[in-house]
Amino acid sequence: MDLVVASAARPDDLGAGMTFSLPVDVALEVPRPAELQRALDGTDAGREVGVLPALRDLDARLARYEEGVEQALRRVTDRLVERVARDPGAMTELLPGTAGHG
Repeated sequence: MDLVVASAARPDDLGAGMTFSLPVDVALEVPRPAELQRALDGTDAGREVGVLPALRDLDARLARYEEGVEQALRRVTDRLVERVARDPGAMTELLPGTAGHG
């Protein structure tokens, strides 16, 4: 059932807007649209059982991608907090419309 719904309501390419914002090893983990599409092609019961290994592989890759994105977000957040802790005035440089008003 999930595969049928997913094939009818396809999202944008996973990670497309973040490719150059993530570490290379993380960006390489995201399954390409064609790989995800192949997992969704056809939904007959015999085929679904046969594609379980491929679906498990995609699931593992998606989990690694998720973990990589979370780690990258934590690193960026930590750097931001450290920067603001060292120089609270630096925050005005990061916020639109506040430069020179601190």
